[in-house]
Amino acid sequence: MKKYQSVEEYLADHSGRHLEIMQQIVDLILEEVPSARPAISYGMPAYKEEKVIAGFYAYQNHVSYYPHSGAIIEKFKVDLKGYQTGKGTLQIGIQQDVPHHVIREMIREKVKLNSD
Repeated sequence: MKKYQSVEEYLADHSGRHLEIMQQIVDLILEEVPSARPAISYGMPAYKEEKVIAGFYAYQNHVSYYPHSGAIIEKFKVDLKGYQTGKGTLQIGIQQDVPHHVIREMIREKVKLNSD
C-alpha cells in the first residue's frame, strides 16, 4: 500500500467514478464543516478539526466512508439500507449513488460526538 503524504496526493492518484465519489464526500464534509482540514489518518485521507470527522478510501469496487465511530454507522443503519456497512464503515459501490443526506447527518453526528 502506497503511503500518501496528503489528501490532495491521494485524490490525484485516482480517477473516474472512484474520484467522483471521493470528491462528493470531500464536498459534503467541507459544506458541513468549512473549518475541517485535510489529513492522513490511519494511512487514509481524512478531514479533521481537533479530532477526525471522517475518512475515506478507494477499493476496487467501492469507496469506503469512515466516520471513525461504529456507533454512527449503527445509528444510521436503517437509512443505509441498500449499502454494505461494517462495524465502522459505509461502502459506496461504484455503481451506487452517494447517499448525500445520510452522510451529511453522519458528519453532523460525528461533530457532536467530537465536541463531547
